[in-house]
Amino acid sequence: MPVHSRVVFPRELTDTILDNLSDDYTSLNSCALVCRAWKPSSQRALFRSVKFEHVKMDAFDRSMTTLSKVLKENPELAKLVRKIRLQWSMSNVISFLKQVPELPMVEQLELRYISFISWADEAVEAARSILAWPSVKRLKLTDTTFEDMEQFCKVLIHCGVNVDVVHFHRLSIIKGKTIRTRFWAPDSDDENSSDEKEKEQPSPRYERDAPRAKVRTLDIARGSPSMIASWMSGPDSPFDLSELKSLRYEEDVPNPQFDALNKLLAICRQRLEHLEIYCPRDIVKKGNVDISTATLPSLKCLVISGIGPYSLANAILFLSQLSSNSGINKLILKFTFGNMTVYNNDEPPKGWRDLDAAVDNAPLLHLETIEILLPRRSNHSDENVFKMCKYRLPKVMEKSICTLTIL
Repeated sequence: MPVHSRVVFPRELTDTILDNLSDDYTSLNSCALVCRAWKPSSQRALFRSVKFEHVKMDAFDRSMTTLSKVLKENPELAKLVRKIRLQWSMSNVISFLKQVPELPMVEQLELRYISFISWADEAVEAARSILAWPSVKRLKLTDTTFEDMEQFCKVLIHCGVNVDVVHFHRLSIIKGKTIRTRFWAPDSDDENSSDEKEKEQPSPRYERDAPRAKVRTLDIARGSPSMIASWMSGPDSPFDLSELKSLRYEEDVPNPQFDALNKLLAICRQRLEHLEIYCPRDIVKKGNVDISTATLPSLKCLVISGIGPYSLANAILFLSQLSSNSGINKLILKFTFGNMTVYNNDEPPKGWRDLDAAVDNAPLLHLETIEILLPRRSNHSDENVFKMCKYRLPKVMEKSICTLTIL
């Protein structure tokens, strides 16, 4: 039988305690059962973030079915969900939406490990309805596959107007950025002979019946970044990038041109404060990308990622564009995994010496922090990693404003 306690904890205290248990689902379930007064706070913490971490599809299916049943029977719980991550088969998402058409308070939405190839029409419509939720502010697509840019555009064209943070990580566009139509045409040298040629037609325009979402943070990494960036900077995009303040662009392809990145920078150049640019392994031609103060006058934080033995020259090229009238106050160098694992007592190779000198001599008058991010292998101690970094970048490591973060 229920026991009434004479001691009553302040509601603010219990809410704070339960909020700190937001990742401990077992304890939250116990709290919801132990005390009736704790039930609302426990439910709020339990349903705030809905993520499926299952490694087996059948377990994921059961969880989705259970969640849709609970939310259908208790509509008030649907208003508690602030974050949701949907993954794998779109068939589960379609079934879920038939039971729960909308989660009205969701602010963060992630789709991952989803292919729109097998579930083309029905999956596209389901994804469109989810992305159109007006409450969504943060949108993330991870390891998701689309047949072509037309399908990608169909999914995203009606996204909510309140989206201000967009992450596209490792998205695959199978058939490229344009719709290709094949036709037969006579060869210019012989009218009787015919060769099959491809003619590119521009992607179809899609009308958007709502204002464009003003994005302030954009993260495009791996997959098909150049195609996505070109589309986002074009007239068919549902996103307004004119007020973009933070941009991450990561592309590692042979002979990088950075045309798509330049299109993005041309739109947001006046307001951009944070830029993360990836160093490809192939040499970047001077002038292919411009991150100078004249181009980005508001830039405060510059992150150069992907630094390794084969991309040192590109990192130095980016640093050479910085000038004394730059407002950059934070410089972050992100190294690729394991590229500092070999060192000896001899002088470091020339490429590393040049990078060390480029950072040391960077004419940044407002620079307050230099942060080095370096992954650590399992067989290395933090002390070994520190020695490796000091061996490669001795001048930088001696600076009082330099910090080393071991990942």
